[in-house]
Amino acid sequence: GQGLFATISSGFKNSVVSAWDFNSTMQSATTSFTTLLHSAGEASSLVSQLNAIDQASTLDMTDLSKAAQEMISFGVNSSQVIPTIKELGDISQGNSEKFNALALAFSQTSSAGKLTGQDLLQYISAGFNPLQVIAQKTGKSMAELRDEMGKGQISAADVAGAFQTATSAGGAFYNATADASKTYSGQMAMLGSSVTETLGAMIKPAFTDFTNNVLPHLISIMGTVSDTFNSTGSVTDAVAAGLKAAFGPDVAGAFTAIAAGVQGSIGW
Repeated sequence: GQGLFATISSGFKNSVVSAWDFNSTMQSATTSFTTLLHSAGEASSLVSQLNAIDQASTLDMTDLSKAAQEMISFGVNSSQVIPTIKELGDISQGNSEKFNALALAFSQTSSAGKLTGQDLLQYISAGFNPLQVIAQKTGKSMAELRDEMGKGQISAADVAGAFQTATSAGGAFYNATADASKTYSGQMAMLGSSVTETLGAMIKPAFTDFTNNVLPHLISIMGTVSDTFNSTGSVTDAVAAGLKAAFGPDVAGAFTAIAAGVQGSIGW
């Protein structure tokens, strides 16, 4: 009985921690995208769309947010971020490591405006060769395409087109994310995301209050403690100053009196 209770208690605690972290991730993502997009409205919309992908796939919000921030920072148009993330989700088949590698590679390709040999190796390492897809579309040989790549003639738009072809009907990765989400591990991941988001919504008022009110107050108290100790060199004075800032002069006075009594009894 105690073992079962401990297991349930531990599971609930972990779920609450995950929900708290979820709110932190959402808050940080919204702040970052507001800075990148210069629009709180666009940032909120983007975060909502990323969260919808999170709920419908095995990818989590942390990876999705990181990928979106990389793309925007490297110059990908914000309107193309969500479609591209969905395509990379399919190509990676919901695998977080492959997804992150593909997102970074495409961000680099977009920044350069063209496919480089180094980026191609990153794509291939993550399980996708854009040149193969382009070869199938154009009828050109791999040798021809590699030569064009060496001359800088395979553009970022060509790579984006390869993503779209590979994830459209008839493509090798069509609906791969949806298929992965139907597996046992995929459904467990989605269940975990659903639980985390639901608990996150429940505790969001507490999270917001802690962020906006409690933390600034604690930071202010610690600043008072630090300043007092630096100016007096006295631990007692520093603690008393902190208690005064936190609870008022009566508590601080009581602590000072007790500290003085203890010091007197031991001959300090």
